Amino acid sequence: MIVKDKFEFIVDLLNKKAIKSNDKEKMFKLISNEIEAVISQDASILQRIEKIEQIINNQTTGSNTKNDNHKDKQKVNPPPKPKETFELLSSFSSHDGGIKNLTHSFNYGYIEYEELMKNCKEEFENGKVKYPNVPSPLLSRIEQFAFSDSPKWYYMRGNDKITKRTGWSEPTFVKWYKEKQIHPANDAYYASEMINPFKETIQVRSDLGNLIKLIQELAVITFNKSVNVTLNESVHSAQFFTDVDRLGLAIYHIFMAIKNASDKNFLDEVVINYSIKDNYKHLEIIHIDSTPTKSIHDYDFLGGDLSSAKKYLWSLCNYDILAIFKEGAFRKVILSDNKDEMKKNESEKWIGKNFSVNADLVKGFTHVLKFY
Repeated sequence: MIVKDKFEFIVDLLNKKAIKSNDKEKMFKLISNEIEAVISQDASILQRIEKIEQIINNQTTGSNTKNDNHKDKQKVNPPPKPKETFELLSSFSSHDGGIKNLTHSFNYGYIEYEELMKNCKEEFENGKVKYPNVPSPLLSRIEQFAFSDSPKWYYMRGNDKITKRTGWSEPTFVKWYKEKQIHPANDAYYASEMINPFKETIQVRSDLGNLIKLIQELAVITFNKSVNVTLNESVHSAQFFTDVDRLGLAIYHIFMAIKNASDKNFLDEVVINYSIKDNYKHLEIIHIDSTPTKSIHDYDFLGGDLSSAKKYLWSLCNYDILAIFKEGAFRKVILSDNKDEMKKNESEKWIGKNFSVNADLVKGFTHVLKFY
């Protein structure tokens, strides 16, 4: 009998058509352990991670019937619309008596449970119709947090996936809320176990420092001290709505692309900036002095990790690459909701255009993530 390694076992397990719900947590734990085990020693990590992610994404697409129509729209490769994600998540800071109060205490006194949840459900359902391009995993997390009587949502700590089973519709919480008649944000237990963890998944917040922690954790995982990462002071003030977990996955893949490039060009300095300009919040990840090896006109420019980063950033933000190519200094648009920056190729897929820039402004291979 041939003994399979952990990776082969995970792939076999994922490929099985029927996986019981109580086995899913074990499955993801195995995946987390596999990635952590190979990340510093296995040269084939890229192929392993991509294969695992491909299988998970294929299964996720077919597993959740609630968002089937939403996902079908995403399959046809529409132009990215990150403002829709921003608008939906902005509901968590809009007005009392609705979605805002799922994460913020009341300004005008206690709201009866049934009234509050009815308003939240209506607001959320209307938002899904109005903003059909919000990533499905984000919608699913909101639904679990707000409307499931058996909630199961998660947030990431580096490679660790922390599962939460608290939520607004969980029976124990409902009973507590009706008896205490206070907002959970004002209760020490529910603030730490439910409200704050969820807040950290939908918004980069300067007071929580969740972007700083995320970058630092990912830098340790990917670079293992082989690359020096400098966070400028401006990053500490970063604040914007997004799916923080998917942003983390994107940054992980950007870091892996930088690590692979650094192994070849021996350039080991990364600088991260944050700024607000042109109505966008800019997060810049700069691999100092690094340059692309592919042509600006190569349609396969985004391979491997950068292709995965693009996937996770879809409808979260606009995404440019600023670099000095063989053809000169360019801003290469990867994702944009500006129709003047995108075009369809022969395969009817939306791709970004290229714009010449001043070479003096380019400090290296720069990833520019632009959030609303």
